[in-house]
Amino acid sequence: MRSWAVCDDHAVAATDRIVRLVLVGHDGQPFGLTEPFPAELPWWQEVGPVVRGARAHLGIEVVVLRLLEAGPWPGGEVTYVAEVDGPGPATLGAAPALADHPLRLPWARPGGPAADLAWATAALEHVDRPLVAPPEQVRSWNLSSLWRLPTSAGPAWLKAVPPFFAHEAAAIALLDDPVLPTLLAGGPGRALLDDAPGVDGYDVDDEAWLSQVGHLVRLQARWLDREDELLVYRIEATAFLKHMVRNIIGTLVEVGSGARPAADVSAVLASRDRGRAGPTAPPHGLCLVAVRY
Repeated sequence: MRSWAVCDDHAVAATDRIVRLVLVGHDGQPFGLTEPFPAELPWWQEVGPVVRGARAHLGIEVVVLRLLEAGPWPGGEVTYVAEVDGPGPATLGAAPALADHPLRLPWARPGGPAADLAWATAALEHVDRPLVAPPEQVRSWNLSSLWRLPTSAGPAWLKAVPPFFAHEAAAIALLDDPVLPTLLAGGPGRALLDDAPGVDGYDVDDEAWLSQVGHLVRLQARWLDREDELLVYRIEATAFLKHMVRNIIGTLVEVGSGARPAADVSAVLASRDRGRAGPTAPPHGLCLVAVRY
């Protein structure tokens, strides 16, 4: 049985969200905290309903930057930081302190989404697919920022990703396979993709899973004799700490993508401060080659 809560005269499913926004300007300075309002879907990274909820209940246009506070996952009471053009509603509560973090991703900072959209807009003009309506923010979390872009030739999608996945657009172009989305434009940490009609795969059956595994195996098999076209990191050490190799790779990928200068690597190692290194790279592709005594 589904339970319900009441927020600001609106019934809200307990599995959905009750949202507050800390509104900030383009300079990052906070204006204040909004009254709570309901947003459909319980998944915190789905910010499209938050944008629509702010428009419907507060009468303002926002760009959600990041999650600030939340209770138990999923749904519940959630607070986001959102960027606005002006101070927003006349009645705002006191904003909590907003601390910066050196590893915060560009789209989670004021001005970051605008820079991504400017890049995508220019790329769409280059392929003769101009925007015909305002971009729609869909998702924002630590793994990606996703926007739906209505164009003259149908929807396109802007995806921004962290430095450890900055190669995504290049990998799609290199693999060049019909099962992959059509790449309209790409750059380090950004991909502009054509629409891929269909439904999400959250509730697929075993047959669909096996089909996808088959595609993955086929794509990998095509690259068995093409290692010289990839970046391969070989690391030797007298001992390996937890996540040591993945932390090193995350830092080197940032160097390769231009997110930090090469000189930073020596400085990070000398500091012995994990917080100064890049993000932990995913484990895919990591393997132990040999052990010598």
